[in-house]
Amino acid sequence: VEAPTRTTISVSGEVRSPGSFALVRDIRVAEAIAMAGGATELSASGRVRVVRREGGTQTVLMISDLDDIRAGDGSTDMLLQKGDLVVVPAAYQVVAGYEIRKFLYPLEAFFRVIGGGLFLAAGLFN
Repeated sequence: VEAPTRTTISVSGEVRSPGSFALVRDIRVAEAIAMAGGATELSASGRVRVVRREGGTQTVLMISDLDDIRAGDGSTDMLLQKGDLVVVPAAYQVVAGYEIRKFLYPLEAFFRVIGGGLFLAAGLFN
């Protein structure tokens, strides 16, 4: 992710259209996520992070809960500042699935090659 410019906010992670957006008026976390196409079904919408740079250091300000915000509790729907980065993480189950897939892929490729060779040896494919 590129460092945001001073006139934009950025939204990344499990959103439909991650990117940077001009900050020309007051925008809150939920609206920024909506500008990025909304959270995907793979997101952990209760663990949205806002990252802000202050004095050259990067700080995670708070965690916003989109589910609470949608239910009418705006207490975690913070006002964004220029340069903020909103990160919508993947759900734990999705992260675990990605890790399992990385582990299983070499085995899958191996069995695909071996299986194809067996079919060729048996004369099932030319």
